[in-house]
Amino acid sequence: MNELKKSSYKYRGTSCLNCQHPLDKSDKFCPQCSQLNSSKRHTVLDFIEEFFATFFAYDSKLRKTLSAMILKPGKITRDYLDGKRTTYTNPFRFFLSLTIVYFLLLSLSEDFSTLNRYGNSQENAFNFNDETIEQLSSQVPEEQRGGIVVIDSILNSKERKIAQAKRDSIMLSQPKEYFLKVDSLPFWDRIGKKTNYYTKSIPKNPYDSYEETHKKIDVPMNINNKIAFNVSRSLYRIQSQPGNYINYIISKLPFIIFFFLPIFSFFIWLMYNMKQYYYMDHLIFNFHTLSMLILMLILGLFIDLIFKWSVSLWILFIFLIYLYKAMRKFYGQGRVKTIVKFSILNTIFFILAFTTASFLFILSILFY
Repeated sequence: MNELKKSSYKYRGTSCLNCQHPLDKSDKFCPQCSQLNSSKRHTVLDFIEEFFATFFAYDSKLRKTLSAMILKPGKITRDYLDGKRTTYTNPFRFFLSLTIVYFLLLSLSEDFSTLNRYGNSQENAFNFNDETIEQLSSQVPEEQRGGIVVIDSILNSKERKIAQAKRDSIMLSQPKEYFLKVDSLPFWDRIGKKTNYYTKSIPKNPYDSYEETHKKIDVPMNINNKIAFNVSRSLYRIQSQPGNYINYIISKLPFIIFFFLPIFSFFIWLMYNMKQYYYMDHLIFNFHTLSMLILMLILGLFIDLIFKWSVSLWILFIFLIYLYKAMRKFYGQGRVKTIVKFSILNTIFFILAFTTASFLFILSILFY
């Protein structure tokens, strides 16, 4: 409605405001750059409508995309590759929008920061004192107190912790000598020993930066020390505030997925090594099928919020059926071939997902 108002005859000019191409008053759009021929100033409503139009492709394309994707698995990819590209929304943009919306809703609906109450620091972990030992000893029945093995085990545990505390105290009191000693070790042993030092020292000064820490201990700053410090500080933060770490990982997942999909599409290309399919065809197929999965996850999120029903297993089951039908429709192969390739590709998918998750965890330890 606003576009019709803006294209009203009285607002039309004789040249395009964007590219200066000459226009007639009868021209509704510029033939050179397609901009609307209007000199009307934008209102707040115009900006709001344009925002939703850009972000959600808020037009008939969205309805046609959802209809084809939900009701006819695999058809939307076939139509898109056959040239019907203006009929549907851009698969990459659509998948990106859904992914951002889903993880935004997930972060708003789940308050993972409440998990921080279960975190603990290294200073408080396994703090066995004499009072604790007496309490544990008193819990042993009278008739079993002759079983000195139980008490010995507790005492030995205490003695080991006292001995370890003494070694840690010496290490922390003489950092320069300790670092000089471990610098002669092989790389991984060196990193491990330095990580052990920082693991003990960081809980005492958790807010100190790498530079501040090294000024205090008078140890040279180098790449080995930086790696060990980052690993130790990340592990300390994860242990003391696990909820914040989960929120951090969730915020990175959309970007990880976009690196993951091209790799998985390569394996589909190897599996369906046919001349009529290019690599990009498989990538577009992935965008469409995973968009359907994200839609189902968004629906499941609302069901969980409203009815408190967990439908995760149902979503997985329904999506696997959907994926099988989409593969049959798009690639046009028989049941046996499709089932075999479906099984192999899903195995590859979970292996890649596990590898990607491990890689993400390692990176998060280095940079969290």
